[in-house]
Amino acid sequence: MGISELIYRVKDIMAKDFIRATVDTSIKDALYMMIEGYKEEVVITDEDHKLRGIFTMNDMAKIKKKNISFDSPIMEFAYKNVITIDLDASAREARDIMLANRIGRLPVVEDEKVIGIVTSNNIRDTFYLKMDELFNLQNNVFDNLHEAVCICDENGTVRYWNKSSEKLYGVAIENIIDRNLEDFFPNALSIQVLKTGKRVDNVCHEPVEGKLVALSAVPLYNSKGNLIAVVSTDRDITDAENLTKQLEYEKKKVEFLEHAYKKK
Repeated sequence: MGISELIYRVKDIMAKDFIRATVDTSIKDALYMMIEGYKEEVVITDEDHKLRGIFTMNDMAKIKKKNISFDSPIMEFAYKNVITIDLDASAREARDIMLANRIGRLPVVEDEKVIGIVTSNNIRDTFYLKMDELFNLQNNVFDNLHEAVCICDENGTVRYWNKSSEKLYGVAIENIIDRNLEDFFPNALSIQVLKTGKRVDNVCHEPVEGKLVALSAVPLYNSKGNLIAVVSTDRDITDAENLTKQLEYEKKKVEFLEHAYKKK
C-alpha cells in the first residue's frame, strides 16, 4: 500500500449532500431535484436508507427520447445492479472500479446504508488538493532527515534536493534544481546508477574534494519497467574518516615507540 492510499480515501472525498429519492419518486420530481441541487444523479433508497438503485441525467435523456410519461416512478427506469464502495477504501480503488466498469459514480455504503457518493468529479476536484498534501508531507519528511536526499530523473536532471543536501554540499536548492547533477558532481554515483540500473548501498564516496560520504543510490522504475529516476541518500563521514585516520596514525606512533623502547 502506497502512502497516497493512506491519506487519500473515499471518506475524504465523498459527497455527503447527494440527492436521495424513494422508489415512488416520479421522473418529474427527480428531474426537479437534480436541477435544483446541481447534481447528475439521484440515489434511490428504501425507508431504511438501503440502496435500491441510481437514476441519472443520462437515464432522463433516454426516457425523453421514448416519450415516456414524466409522472412514472423513476424506479422503473433506474439502474438496479449498482456497484458500491466501502467508506475506508482508497480513492485509487474507487477510480479503478469506475474505469473498469465505465461508470461515473459509486455510492458509499456503511452497514448496508448509503452514506455518500463518489463521482469522477469528486476524484478530479480533490486530486490536486490531495497531491499538494502529499508533496507537503514528503517535503516535511525529507527536509527533517539528517541524510542528504537527491532525486534525479532519467536524464540526470535534479528534481529534488533537500535541506540536508544544501548544508552538506553548500549548494542552494534554487541553483541545482532543473540542472544536471554532473554539472556539480562530475563523478556522481547516481549517474552511474542511471547507466547501469544497479543500486549501490553504503559506498564510501568523495563527490567533491575533501568531502567523504556514505552513499546509497536506488534506481526507480515505472509500471512498464522503464528506469525513470534515481534516489540517493548521502551521510557525511568526513569527520569520522579523519578521526579514523588520526587514530590509525597515533596507533602506528605508539607501535613504533613501543618497538623502539623494547629494542633499547
